[in-house]
Amino acid sequence: MTRHPVIVHAACFGFVLLACVIAAGLYAGTHGAVSALIAGAIVAVFFSSTPVVLRPIMAVSPGASLLSALVFFATKVVALLALVTVLVDSRTVGRIIDRPSLGITVGVTAVTWMILLLIGERRRRVPIYDLDADA
Repeated sequence: MTRHPVIVHAACFGFVLLACVIAAGLYAGTHGAVSALIAGAIVAVFFSSTPVVLRPIMAVSPGASLLSALVFFATKVVALLALVTVLVDSRTVGRIIDRPSLGITVGVTAVTWMILLLIGERRRRVPIYDLDADA
């Protein structure tokens, strides 16, 4: 067992992203590879920003953490919608984006990230709830 789960998480994610970039490059050439790299970056920023933003809030005010998480998630979804709208606009940067490569890579890397999170949380063995003394 490793003592650095973040490094293992990053290495696994990087391996899956590299496989997606190679597959997209074989499928659609340079535009596919660039699209896969952009998709991997989007997923990495989307998922890694949550603990960076919410941990300080949880440390200061645990009661406000749920509301903060909900507001932050809604903000990320709106930002993601705007980003995807720009990326697929055929008049601007959308000319070089291969949509199938972008979409499939977002799906594969997002599922990979979630699986790695689940494995990491399972291995951390943090109790979800505490029973009181009477239970």
